[in-house]
Amino acid sequence: MSDPLPEPAPEPTPSASPTPVPAEVPGAAPTGPKPATPPPSNPLAKFPSAVRDAQERFLATGDVAALDAVVLAVILDHQPSIAKKPDAETPADSARLIEDLGFDSLALAEIVFFLEDLYKMTITNEELKNVATMGEIRAFVRSKVGETPSVGETPKVGDSNPT
Repeated sequence: MSDPLPEPAPEPTPSASPTPVPAEVPGAAPTGPKPATPPPSNPLAKFPSAVRDAQERFLATGDVAALDAVVLAVILDHQPSIAKKPDAETPADSARLIEDLGFDSLALAEIVFFLEDLYKMTITNEELKNVATMGEIRAFVRSKVGETPSVGETPKVGDSNPT
């Protein structure tokens, strides 16, 4: 004798009438609400409030000391962990990025990308050839953010009168 067939499962009853979903027409713009655009991320969000405050002070007043504080924080944040020393003092301007502080080309590239994003500037490999110490990188960033843009370029950070 064969086993009786199982009874079909009851169909679920909807608790509310479903909202009809319009069919997408190929090539047509999607209809309905657009997803919310996320707010622009703050590249300095993970940094201590003193660094974020220094950035705000630099943007508002052009305070070079505040810019130096931000650049220093960015450099130290990107320093390879194997080269970081606990409770180390702030590196002197004469400290060499590669030989003294343990940076490699990847870490330096990450610093460049971060600073380019933060200050909306472009840094070329040719420009970086002359940057080897802490003092040189801070002076370099100061000069880059203070450059006057050419006609049609996006103004650099700190420009008060773009042409």
